[in-house]
Amino acid sequence: TGGNVEGNTKPLPFNSMSQIFEQRFGMFHCSPAPPPLTYEDFCSSMNPCNYTPDALYRFAEECFAQARYFAKHACDHGGASKLNAGQLAEMKVIDRAAMFNQVALRVLSVSGADDARIDVTLDL
Repeated sequence: TGGNVEGNTKPLPFNSMSQIFEQRFGMFHCSPAPPPLTYEDFCSSMNPCNYTPDALYRFAEECFAQARYFAKHACDHGGASKLNAGQLAEMKVIDRAAMFNQVALRVLSVSGADDARIDVTLDL
């Protein structure tokens, strides 16, 4: 990966970090409230070295929980009637993948040592 992680010199495959920031958050800079995310804050948030392994596990687990919630919500409460068979199958695959990832994160967080090291690869 490239970007803001110390000691990493591999260039990003498509865009620089500043381009990624502009593409994702540039449109919000014309809005007076709430204050928009700054490039410095973006770079800091993208640097996994700023977080403990436990915090990274928690963040990932929350993301997988949200994916499961939205996938299940799309299939339940009348949502299934609005999806074709392919979309319904895709929601079930997303839910299943998120469930397996949640289980893997729980195993890692329970079995990890206090001095555990995580090698992170970001594919932006």
